[in-house]
Amino acid sequence: MGQRRIIGVAAILIATTCFGFLGLFNRFLQNDFGLASIDVTFVRLSFASIALLIALAIFAPKTLRITLRDIPYIILFSIFKLLSDLFLFNAQTTTSLSLATLLQMTSPYFIMVFSFLIFKEQITVKKFTAMIIASIGCVLVTHVVTGHLSLDAAGILSGIMSGLCYGLFLLGNKVYYDRGMSPAASLFYTFIFASVMILPFIHFEPLGNAFTDVTGLGACIVFGVLLTLVPFYLLAISLRYLEPTTVSVLGVMELVASTMVGFFFFDEVLEAIDIGGILLVIASVFIINAEVFLWFRRKYGEYKHAPDKPKKELSGAVAMNRTFDEDMRDRQ
Repeated sequence: MGQRRIIGVAAILIATTCFGFLGLFNRFLQNDFGLASIDVTFVRLSFASIALLIALAIFAPKTLRITLRDIPYIILFSIFKLLSDLFLFNAQTTTSLSLATLLQMTSPYFIMVFSFLIFKEQITVKKFTAMIIASIGCVLVTHVVTGHLSLDAAGILSGIMSGLCYGLFLLGNKVYYDRGMSPAASLFYTFIFASVMILPFIHFEPLGNAFTDVTGLGACIVFGVLLTLVPFYLLAISLRYLEPTTVSVLGVMELVASTMVGFFFFDEVLEAIDIGGILLVIASVFIINAEVFLWFRRKYGEYKHAPDKPKKELSGAVAMNRTFDEDMRDRQ
């Protein structure tokens, strides 16, 4: 493995590990400071938007420009992003971290269905097979086949809804791209609009306690910056040196990371049926990405990494969001 691929693989593995720690900080803020899922969602969106605003204002202020016609789309997909985080954090507190992450990983299959209904995208045999395998995996993890549902039904529903809303949010990236909107601007305005929409429903007293406590404020900063924006930047690095499909496949390691966090920090134990279900979902992701990889090879040939010195160097903030947007479209 060349040095470029080593850098790319290391970047995506660190990024997925960061995402895997979301559940740890979510539970910390809820258990130690009394924040509800809606408060944690506000913390993530607001701190991420503030950090991104600072980065864009310094390095790429022109990317903040949007038109009035873009606002309805931003509002719509901000709602999906808001609901996705809200459902995910609720699932993380009512079910195991591995199950919450697993259920959100069903988003590509919701994208598949909506792409068929809205964009008339063809559902191939491989895609359908992958969807069936993933569905069986989810059924195994929820213990339905054993005759008893050992996990919170509302938590499972929250995880599924998180996957649905996240899938709709990812479809929004395609709409943004087709309208020629800057990916950096779309990500920032999505975060900030979602933060404003959730503002009337948050609980100010526990949030004030968290913000005025050194440990609590530090956790909020880590939650919104190190576990949100930094992983996106690392995704940008990985996409410079690896095929997009390789990045998507390695992204499955987020499930492994969240499972390990649950095991070491919360004594969550996986049974054989849980491991079997997780392996089926991972297998389905490999099937989906294998088809995309073959299509890429047929159309474009061998993948070529970005040159060391591109003609027009992008700022870190712009590159982060542009490659994130491209990654999201590739996952569709």
